Amino acid sequence: MAKYLLIGAVGGPNFGDEVILSSWIKLIKEFDSGAVILCDGYNPDNVAQFVGSDVYTLKPDESLWACTYSAVSEQVQGSSNSWDEIQAGFRDAGKARNVIKCVEAVRQHNIDQVHIIGGGYLNELWPANYIILLLARLIAWRSGARIIATGLGLLPTKQDDVSGLIGILSTFDSIDVRDVESFELLKALLPQQLSFSGDDALLLIDNGHIEYPLQNVDVPTLVICLQNDLFPGDDTVAGLFSTTSIELLKSYGIKNIVYAAAMSADVRAPSEMLRQQLESHGFSISSLDPKELAEDGFPVSAGGLIITSRYHPHLLAALSGFNGIAFSATGYYDTKHQAVRNMGSKWVVLHKDDIHENFHKILERELRKQTTTFNKAVSSSFVKKKKEIAGAALIQHEKPMALPFHFTDIWSDNLHSLAVSNQELVVVNQEIANLRVKLQESRILYGQEIAEISEKLKQERTEKDLILNSRMWRMTSPLRWFFSKFR
Repeated sequence: MAKYLLIGAVGGPNFGDEVILSSWIKLIKEFDSGAVILCDGYNPDNVAQFVGSDVYTLKPDESLWACTYSAVSEQVQGSSNSWDEIQAGFRDAGKARNVIKCVEAVRQHNIDQVHIIGGGYLNELWPANYIILLLARLIAWRSGARIIATGLGLLPTKQDDVSGLIGILSTFDSIDVRDVESFELLKALLPQQLSFSGDDALLLIDNGHIEYPLQNVDVPTLVICLQNDLFPGDDTVAGLFSTTSIELLKSYGIKNIVYAAAMSADVRAPSEMLRQQLESHGFSISSLDPKELAEDGFPVSAGGLIITSRYHPHLLAALSGFNGIAFSATGYYDTKHQAVRNMGSKWVVLHKDDIHENFHKILERELRKQTTTFNKAVSSSFVKKKKEIAGAALIQHEKPMALPFHFTDIWSDNLHSLAVSNQELVVVNQEIANLRVKLQESRILYGQEIAEISEKLKQERTEKDLILNSRMWRMTSPLRWFFSKFR
């Protein structure tokens, strides 16, 4: 009975990342019904609700994601070298203790395999997440566990971060990526370590069978899935529904519109003005929130159309035979949508600036299409390769020996010694402060005594001068001279 720890950018919820997590949980259970599965994401409450009681979700004091927030400075975002900034955080005793607590807490679970599951969350857009790789590596070393990563999308990457990224990944047992650019980035790794099998969600592609993570809508439907992070979703929606576009949709029998939000900030509904306009033309409008998408699947329909800026709706719908148009606004999403096309999609990918008065021509062309939405030979090749990678990941390997160097114990002992030294230093500093107070008090006291003595001397000099200058003193001078002769 093996123990698997799955680590991903889950918990938003975010449709794509939750689908990837679901694919691995499903596969592990099919491979080994007795397996113990643990998972970690950035919102443990949402993760626990999504995976249910059969899968253990790491608690906040165990979570690698929680440790990321407490151990990495916000300055990493603006740093030219993210690894230097992460290392600088480790020099802080408090942050270092958080790392040790996390590693030791997860070690107690006696994990057999640590698995960084797919996604595009390890890049320069979110550089603090690189510490996830380091923490996972430390946990695997401490536990004697295998460590793998699959379906990674690593671009964009800061030039100064490349060597550190390759350095940490070179210590993994295997690394799999989802796009050509990530493969090129890591090609310095040993060939037996690196593979390129596409996105982890390919594990759920089932030769056009409509099952989770898709859900079938029984009438032709226009599905709108546009984001507001890294894409101007709200502004884009307004440009989709010209009078010509509305008439086109009606002519193709599409009078049902679903707004599907893959994440909480996505476009969830039309503006009130647009809603009234669409309803006046007989359109039915509904919405699906991120939780509903993650649990029930993304809506697709025969004779319908999908318009999305999101990566996984494009991937899953196109490779399952459904028409759509993909939008992009950044290099990050250019890479993602091109990766889907490389995996077999035939969808057109438009830039946000292509939403103009001629969009209805693009819409008509896509609605008229009778050709397949994907290259079956290409997609089948990727699905086959992905399943081979997954199978290799789940084969029972001999568990590596734990690293004989107990670095966290030594690190913890050093931090404890440092804490003791700091406490002793506090005591010494307090004693010095007390001595300084006493010294100051003595200085004041001696100063007062010196002032009093000086005043007395001054008075005595004054009295002496008065005596020496007095008439009596002068008159008795001969007598003093006379008596001095007899001394």
